[in-house]
Amino acid sequence: MKRIAFAAALTAVMVVGAAEESGQLTPIQKTALKKASQSVLCSCGCPPTILNDCICDEARAFRDVMTEQAREGMTGEQIAAAYIEKYGEQYRPAPAKKGFDLLLWILPAVLFAAATAFLCIFLMSQKEREEETAAKQPQDEYRERIEKELKERRTV
Repeated sequence: MKRIAFAAALTAVMVVGAAEESGQLTPIQKTALKKASQSVLCSCGCPPTILNDCICDEARAFRDVMTEQAREGMTGEQIAAAYIEKYGEQYRPAPAKKGFDLLLWILPAVLFAAATAFLCIFLMSQKEREEETAAKQPQDEYRERIEKELKERRTV
């Protein structure tokens, strides 16, 4: 059992070493690069596109820079943070979920819930008013007509 574990560890070290020598990225570096390039927008000026999906020359250059950063051992979050720091918050695909930007995530849901509650209460009150008005009006009208006809018959 120890021989198998040793052989697996040795193979893994050799694969990583071979990948580094050939200039290829290790699986960890590929994961970091993919995570970074999918978490920022391309700053080339074309319509807002995730950097990983953009096909312009500038996007290729940005991905090359990110590849070098991944080779240096930076994580996906660090690479994306460096990109956002260099080019600005507008290249974040969605607002950050912290600080004031957290309000941008929560506020629409709160406003939608409040508007829905207000609308329900308003419609229920309108319905009650209509029912009260409808219930009173015909009864009073019919009652008056019946009383009038009864009075006419008594006098005849």
